[in-house]
Amino acid sequence: MSERFSMVFKADPQSRLLRVTATGPIDSRAYVDRCIAFYNSIDEVWAYDRLYDQTQSSGFVAFEDLDRLVKAMAPVWGRARTQPRVALANPKKLASARFGLVTQLVQKPNHQLFDTLEEAEAWLAEPHDRDPCLT
Repeated sequence: MSERFSMVFKADPQSRLLRVTATGPIDSRAYVDRCIAFYNSIDEVWAYDRLYDQTQSSGFVAFEDLDRLVKAMAPVWGRARTQPRVALANPKKLASARFGLVTQLVQKPNHQLFDTLEEAEAWLAEPHDRDPCLT
């Protein structure tokens, strides 16, 4: 039996953290569609840090789907007064190259890539002042 793609979403209003966990071979379009639906279900989603756990998945989210996500959420994320942090836990070498390109495109120093989920969680748990958004 082959492994199936699945996603789990969690929102913690107290810690202001959104967690997106993917397992199995990533279906890029479905990944982004589900993220958009999840984000749209959260009040003041722009104020949450985000953790993407891809440690138990294979494949990647295509650039055209990432672009679709950014365009769909831009009006919502544009309401932010501070820059939430974004952590991606993905130990694959291809993720490093792709993540570097994405961070260059969005030009956000608050995006970090980690090999393990534990490293990503530790970084997000560190006390920090939220950087003001640059307009």
